Amino acid sequence: MLNSDPLMFIESAHVNVSSKSKTVFDSRYDLPKKKEEEILSEPKEISKENLDKLDSILDLYHISKPVVCKIVTSSSSYEGIPFQKENDNLVIKQNGFDTVVNINDIEDIMILRI
Repeated sequence: MLNSDPLMFIESAHVNVSSKSKTVFDSRYDLPKKKEEEILSEPKEISKENLDKLDSILDLYHISKPVVCKIVTSSSSYEGIPFQKENDNLVIKQNGFDTVVNINDIEDIMILRI
């Protein structure tokens, strides 16, 4: 091989695809801006698993066996002892103060100490 040219040269592919079912992304351009639509979301509800766990924790509190838990919501987390359920709210004893959390905002309940 006396010729020092490359053995293979790959040309970058450039294809204009217009398909309604597929989204094509070209890194040379910014992502297309999504239309801001008013989305009507349904109210969130606590999962059945977390609701059952919460009921068991409250039952233990009422038989004088408080359970220290970490309750995670969409906006923050709380560490304390859940002791009362009022309508759609949960009351937690937290460092000597009572904190009220909406039950439907609860994403996870972790038991820290029994």
